[in-house]
Amino acid sequence: KLQQVLFSRAGEIENAAVHSDNEEEHEEFDLRGCWLMEQSPLSPSVVRRKSLMSLGSRAHAIENFAAAQPRFLMFSPFKPFRQVWDMLGVLCITLELILNPLHSFVELWPRGRLGALAVIEVVLLSFWNLDILVTLRTAVFSNGNLDFRQRNIFRRYAEGWLLFDLIYVIFGWVIIA
Repeated sequence: KLQQVLFSRAGEIENAAVHSDNEEEHEEFDLRGCWLMEQSPLSPSVVRRKSLMSLGSRAHAIENFAAAQPRFLMFSPFKPFRQVWDMLGVLCITLELILNPLHSFVELWPRGRLGALAVIEVVLLSFWNLDILVTLRTAVFSNGNLDFRQRNIFRRYAEGWLLFDLIYVIFGWVIIA
C-alpha cells in the first residue's frame, strides 16, 4: 500500500512537471528568506565556509582518533576511579581549609613532635603529590573529543594548575621538614 501511494505521488509530480513545461506561463517560485542574501544574516559563502569547516574538523577528529586512544594507566574523566579521586580531592580541600589556620596555634601544633594533626598533614601532602601524577594521566577534551596524548595533557595542565600545585606541594614539604 505504501509503494502504491509513493508511486502515485511520483506520477503526479512528473505530470505536473510535464504540464508546466508545455505551458507558456510559469509560476513564480519564491525562495525562502534565509536563501536570499538581503534577508539572510549570513551570505551563502559564509554558510558554505561554515559547512566546509565542520566537515574539516570531523575529518581531523577521525584522523587523530587512532593516535588518541587510551594508553596504559590513562584515565578518562568519567570513569569511576577519577570520580572517586575527585571526591577525595574535595575532602582533602575541606581538611586543608580546617587545618591550615591551626598552624597559628603553636601549642596545638608543636614543631618536632609527631601528633595526629602532623600525620594528617603528611597524608594530605602525599595525596596532592599523587594528584599531580593522576592529573597528568587524565585525558582532556580537545575539539570536543577526549584526547589521551600525553603532550596535550601536559600542555593543558601547564597552562592551568600545574604551577600552583607544584608550589603548594613544595612549600608544604618544606614547612613540614
